[in-house]
Amino acid sequence: SRQGASLAKLRQTVRGSGSFPSQPGSRACRHQMATVNPRGVDASRVGEDGDILLGAHRKFKASDMVNTSEADQILAELFNKRTRDSIVVGDEMESTMKFCKRFRTMNAEATSQDMEKAREALLKKVDVEAADGSVVKMKRCRDFEAIQLLNLMPRTADEAGMIIPTLRENEFLEELVSDLDQYRQKDRGISPWEQ
Repeated sequence: SRQGASLAKLRQTVRGSGSFPSQPGSRACRHQMATVNPRGVDASRVGEDGDILLGAHRKFKASDMVNTSEADQILAELFNKRTRDSIVVGDEMESTMKFCKRFRTMNAEATSQDMEKAREALLKKVDVEAADGSVVKMKRCRDFEAIQLLNLMPRTADEAGMIIPTLRENEFLEELVSDLDQYRQKDRGISPWEQ
């Protein structure tokens, strides 16, 4: 069977290299790392259908995604609950909380409603004139781009286009960046000595 052949090949690779295939330095691991991504995943490009090439993640909408500031808030609530309930908080969670706190881009006073409002502001629909002269409503940016804008908080349209390439041709980019200002954490420092 096909599965049996794959298993035999795996055993042979492990015996031949003296290491498990996923270990760094093993022949199988080097081979896996050198392969091309066959699913067309590239968050800096847009496919023929106009969607960002996110692979399997393209099915997620903005309501399914959280930005770093939201993750920080969610983890803080979970940490408080676990502390109250005397449940041990693992090192991974503490490390993730530290990361989220360090790279949080929105005001520390922002509530979950404020964060939702920020997302909705970026995704609001506006009237756009179509090629045939009719007026249609469309979002100012894609869901993934809105979350990235909230994560990265670019200060100019040029900066936004450089760090989020799919926004380069967006006619609303100046407006989008301007809308971020009210949510931006002003005293943000990410230097290692400012932790």
